[in-house]
Amino acid sequence: MDERGDNAYSLAEKSGVPQPTIHRILSGIHGDPRTSTLAKIASAYKISVTKLRGDPTTNDNLSILQDDLRAKVEWLIKNADDEIKAIFEFMVQAMYMKKMGSKNQAVENKKIKTRAKS
Repeated sequence: MDERGDNAYSLAEKSGVPQPTIHRILSGIHGDPRTSTLAKIASAYKISVTKLRGDPTTNDNLSILQDDLRAKVEWLIKNADDEIKAIFEFMVQAMYMKKMGSKNQAVENKKIKTRAKS
């Protein structure tokens, strides 16, 4: 922020995040700000939330997509009606089950190969 000549007021103007919120984040009063808030600040600087948090090892393009998705999911959870929330929860559960199914299948395939070698 200092490198860009910004203070809490100018960052508030650029990001759309209220100045008191920025002050609380910078002073450490606000220990765990919402991803959607950090996404606005990161967007003002054209960086990812991950980079804003100080993780230099992350692929920035991927991080920006992940941050954007995370912010949209938070918005959806907060604002969607019960029917949309139920659909979303079903989709997340289906993706999890598919992922677990793939892992379980890989374990079974490994067991079969091990038995075949015996």
